Amino acid sequence: MLRRPPRSTLFPYTTLFRSLKEENNLPDERWEEFKKYTEEYLTSDNWKTRNIGVKLAGTLGYNDMIPRLIDMLTDRTPDSFINRLLGGDYYQVGFIRRNCIRSLIQLKEYNNDIENALYTALNDPYWEVVAQTVEALVCLCPEDKYPDLEKRLITLLDNGNF
Repeated sequence: MLRRPPRSTLFPYTTLFRSLKEENNLPDERWEEFKKYTEEYLTSDNWKTRNIGVKLAGTLGYNDMIPRLIDMLTDRTPDSFINRLLGGDYYQVGFIRRNCIRSLIQLKEYNNDIENALYTALNDPYWEVVAQTVEALVCLCPEDKYPDLEKRLITLLDNGNF
């Protein structure tokens, strides 16, 4: 089975970033600068800026940012009252939660923390997060965990919302 990571909105730049990194065409200071900007974006109050930070973390291969991505994915802090009236749910909007999962796929790492976060995301109220989570589990889950994954997915199919 071919496992292809999903395309990102940063896709046109992904090849450029990765080729620069592989060819070592940029000094380490520049990569540290990119990393600093990515970390700043991840902590921004503006959800659009946080979303760019999430995408950069995956695109640039910052595996050390996985704990932050997991925190953002599983954060269930309610959004402001006004935003909830307008249809929002959590402080980390659905786009960010979905893109955290996309970045986890790009980072190609799987451990207990990631597994727990993905299983939590299967119950997310935003359908795109759930769909992306299923793709992530199929892409990342090791074969020895397939029986448990299969049981969880069958349970998910019994849910009328999926």
